[in-house]
Amino acid sequence: MKYNSNNKPLVCMMKNSTCYKNTKKMTVKGVLWHSTGANNPNLKRYVQPYETDANYKELIKLIGKNTNGNDWNHIKIQVGLNGWIGKLADGTVASIQAMPWDYQPWGCGSGKNGSCNAGWIQFEICEDGLADKTYFNAVYKEACELTAYLCDMYNLDPYGTTTVAGVKVPVILCHADSYKLGLGSNHGDVLHWFKKHGKTMDDVRKDVAALMNKKTTTSTTTTTKPTTTTSTASTALKFKEGDIVNFVGGKQYASSNATSGSTVKASKAKVTATSKSGKHPYHIRAVNDKGAFISGVYGWVDASTVTVVKSITTTTTTKPTTSTSTSTTSTIAAGTKLALKSVVLYASAYSSKKSGTRTGDFYVWSKEVVNNKIRITNSKANVGKSNQITGWISYTDAKKSISTTTTTTTAKTKTLEDWAREVIAGKHGNGMVKRMASLKKAGCPYSYAKVRAQVNVLIKKK
Repeated sequence: MKYNSNNKPLVCMMKNSTCYKNTKKMTVKGVLWHSTGANNPNLKRYVQPYETDANYKELIKLIGKNTNGNDWNHIKIQVGLNGWIGKLADGTVASIQAMPWDYQPWGCGSGKNGSCNAGWIQFEICEDGLADKTYFNAVYKEACELTAYLCDMYNLDPYGTTTVAGVKVPVILCHADSYKLGLGSNHGDVLHWFKKHGKTMDDVRKDVAALMNKKTTTSTTTTTKPTTTTSTASTALKFKEGDIVNFVGGKQYASSNATSGSTVKASKAKVTATSKSGKHPYHIRAVNDKGAFISGVYGWVDASTVTVVKSITTTTTTKPTTSTSTSTTSTIAAGTKLALKSVVLYASAYSSKKSGTRTGDFYVWSKEVVNNKIRITNSKANVGKSNQITGWISYTDAKKSISTTTTTTTAKTKTLEDWAREVIAGKHGNGMVKRMASLKKAGCPYSYAKVRAQVNVLIKKK
């Protein structure tokens, strides 16, 4: 994925809008897409910092100046979104966060069943004339990247649904979908634009899932009326949301009543949702012994495939390569630096198909070895943190890749102040985008916001 905890979207908080000043926090249930409905792809039309913002000049240089004063960062504006996607001043397509992600937006209005404003992070995509395929592809890709980042942050299933006022609502939807479900005002975005380029919201869910390394299925989540078909499933469920269970292996589905699914391996899992009337009543997600989410089963499953947890050992169809136990403890400590060179990466411990290769510095996420594989992460700061796993590599490759330069002076760990002084000295270029890219390439473990704050501290001392 493009975005993670060490590479976040640009931030320009619209603190002077009525929404920002008067909204409240929400429990995040999903992500809702909008498009502006006007031929202006430039972010500066809508997004502007306020004159008193500490980084005002830097943001204006990056976004561009709205000389008409009709941006949305004003008290007179009665709407508010969590984010925006469009062109920066240099023509680059980018995402900008305009409110905290868990602030309730004023975006989709309401309908007969309520509003998706209560639970769905919402962003606007700046439209152009709707015919430029290059621009569409760029903003579509950016929107998928942002959505994957948000789904990962809030543990959302891109194929999932949640129930509002008796209506099943997709985790990922658009303004037009919310209207059809009675949870938004009568708008056609983004479908009026997407159909011109052969895209649907089902494509969005599939592409977001792919970015999250989640297996796709041929079934899709409906965005119309909830099913009224009587199910033969039992209304008395053995497990409840939050229970840790043993998934014995088998099919996982995109929805609780889907007719086709994909086969996944056995693992320990957490029940994240239930459906008493569904054919597949449990939505589960693979976890490790500490309860942290890992790659593996991630969807709706049959009751017959879920049992009480007795031990970490499960009966799988995949033979362990070095031991009869599915989980052991490695001699490599968590946080150990690995210098990888074209090392094969796997989506899960039980996957035999590679999901790519990795080269560069990575870190052991946990010392646990499962099926002769070990988890890695791209930053030492992410070691042990749930949802910060790059993937799995073979334990043999991990042992061969232990960095021999960890304690040498050439790889000496720099302090936050060291990085800030490099920025002041101009070693990482000018402008937020170039500096962020340069710092990341140089291996800076700190967020850009922390480095920038330290720069301000040092400058004030002069």
